Amino acid sequence: GITAGSVLGGESLVHVPEDDTVCEKDLFARSDLCPEHCPFAAEMSNKFCHFRCVKDFECGLLGTISNATIPDEELHLCRHCEVEGCLTCVAGRPGQKGKDLDRCMKCMPGYFLTEEAECRMNGLWVFVAMSVLVAIIAVILIAWYFRILTRPCINQEGVDEGV
Repeated sequence: GITAGSVLGGESLVHVPEDDTVCEKDLFARSDLCPEHCPFAAEMSNKFCHFRCVKDFECGLLGTISNATIPDEELHLCRHCEVEGCLTCVAGRPGQKGKDLDRCMKCMPGYFLTEEAECRMNGLWVFVAMSVLVAIIAVILIAWYFRILTRPCINQEGVDEGV
């Protein structure tokens, strides 16, 4: 077979040469890669550890996990979107790699879509404001503690009697 360059458990994974019979069939935990005709393993949505060999545009279809729509050339599988807070993701143009490959179409509740097709949190300012408030309170408490710690003792007789 053709070596894919990936290693899993010490074994090199290879494409099945010209074996198109596995394309679009539900198979249990394949140890080898899918054939070049349908090179991406897509996990089935209704069966644990069952996969189907599909073409790049079939990721997320044919009974596979619907939000695993990104065909990953390195891992030879259909994977989930890596855009934080994304609900519906689409693959970038053919040949794009890295963060350009994942483009969000619709964000999860509590997020909004930016022009760069990324998701940003709606209430981020709340967390920033709370962090600033906690930091200010911590500084005040530390200053108060050091002020008390450095004050001179003006009633040592009372302290001695109390102890």
